[in-house]
Amino acid sequence: MSIKRIGVALKEGCTINGADLAIANLISNGMDFDSTYAVRRFDMEYPRNMLHLPEVADLCIRLRNGNAAILSNGDFPLTYGGDHALAIGSIAANKDRDLGVLWIDAHGDSNTEETTITGRLHGMPLAALCGKCHKVLGDLVSPYFLDPTNIVLFGVRDMDFLEEQNIKDWGMHLITMDQIKKEGLVTCLDEALDALRGLKQVHVSFDLDSLNPEVAPGVNTPVVGGLDYGSAKIILKQALRQLAVVSMDVVEYNPIRDKAGLTLDIIMETDRLIQKEYGG
Repeated sequence: MSIKRIGVALKEGCTINGADLAIANLISNGMDFDSTYAVRRFDMEYPRNMLHLPEVADLCIRLRNGNAAILSNGDFPLTYGGDHALAIGSIAANKDRDLGVLWIDAHGDSNTEETTITGRLHGMPLAALCGKCHKVLGDLVSPYFLDPTNIVLFGVRDMDFLEEQNIKDWGMHLITMDQIKKEGLVTCLDEALDALRGLKQVHVSFDLDSLNPEVAPGVNTPVVGGLDYGSAKIILKQALRQLAVVSMDVVEYNPIRDKAGLTLDIIMETDRLIQKEYGG
């Protein structure tokens, strides 16, 4: 079994220039990929509240199929990007209906076409993966929808009102930055891991905007008051050591917004951490 790095050049989910340059930047800085994906253009209309739906759906279908083949070989797909809409494909690759997800993120990413304010698909992947979003996205996940009660959102500090209501109504585990600051990282991390520990397979999706923008400025949608990288390393180490993690994402890297290579350094260190913990 080995780690297979997957690169996804995607900005259409967030509609922010630079997200599509993430993989080229990582390659130029020495990261090797086993496979890469780029957006294909379609001359098709899409709903105003589902921006670039044909392009994102097509990419996620191809990513789903490619990562499914990696999983079927007993290997570990580690997907880099690009905006977080790619997680619809990377997670849909797993056909375990009881799959658990640790979603480390500043945002809730649980909007639907009815609740979205921006229309950006990178704010909807969890809704799509649970079968509660647009039919085009639901069809590429079906019938392997996630059980919302097997999802833990960690470090969240920016949610739309109706999105937060979705998260609560669907039964997802929500651990906010306010809770982490109040109760402490160790207590909140134990709660998160306890919710996922009994599951046979877990996917970890690490959004770089979960970090404080002073630590990781090179992201698409920064939010103040996030995790420091030392805390993020503890979270990732303990997840890899205590949970049955079979796949991961590291997403929302935007190199044109980075400063002094701070975010790039974090990505490279995170990759080394994953390699060490998975191999160990």
